[in-house]
Amino acid sequence: MTGMSPPVERAVWAITYSQIGQQLFKRKIWIADSYFFVGSLQLVADPLMIFDVGFQLSYAAMAGIALIVPFFNEWLLEKEWPKWKGNLLSGIVISFVCSITTLPIVLYYFKQFSNWFVLGNLLLIPLFTLLIYTFLGLMVLASLGVFSIFEG
Repeated sequence: MTGMSPPVERAVWAITYSQIGQQLFKRKIWIADSYFFVGSLQLVADPLMIFDVGFQLSYAAMAGIALIVPFFNEWLLEKEWPKWKGNLLSGIVISFVCSITTLPIVLYYFKQFSNWFVLGNLLLIPLFTLLIYTFLGLMVLASLGVFSIFEG
């Protein structure tokens, strides 16, 4: 469905690598190790992938999430926030860090940068999360035949 673009490959292989480490070897895999390993495998398989904009943006964003976000999360955990406020701040941090770590690549390739990224992500991420869960729920219900009562 997605064509296995470099970011999709990264996500699939990194999750697989992490799950194998956790399930088979009962070890917690550090996210940066996982992405470095997967990125190395992708580049061994196709060295020219290093020039793919999707590859570069994906790894820049993940580097920010893996290396910078944990420091902000420690600070967020020190405070006693209401859960909704902590989640909101965490979303802002992730959005901001991803945008900053991808900024040089975006400016190089596209020569422009949106200054609405935080507000856009704060609105779109919860919306798409809700849509994904809604459609997953509908798919489960459809597979159970719940909607067959509407067929003629």
